[in-house]
Amino acid sequence: GMAQLGPTRIFGDNMPSVQMSNGGTVTRARHIARRVHIINEHVRDGEFVFQHVSDANNPADFLGKWVPPKKFRATVKYLFNLDNAINK
Repeated sequence: GMAQLGPTRIFGDNMPSVQMSNGGTVTRARHIARRVHIINEHVRDGEFVFQHVSDANNPADFLGKWVPPKKFRATVKYLFNLDNAINK
C-alpha cells in the first residue's frame, strides 16, 4: 500500500468528545466511546485528527435529532447539491 500522506480528519459535533479524543481534558463528556484508548493511540501516532463541526455546518444533524425546518431545507440542498450548495 501507499504511505498515508497525513492524518485522517474525523469531524464531530460533540465538542467534549473532540477535545477528549485529541488528548485534552474535559469537564463534561456526554458521549464517551468504548474504545477511547485505541482511538487515542491513533491520534498520538498521527493517524487521526478530530475536528469540531458546529451545528450550523453539520448536514448530518438531521440523522440523529430534530432540526428546525430552515436547517432541514438547507441540509436537503446540501445532500443533493441543489443550487451548487456544496461550493457555497
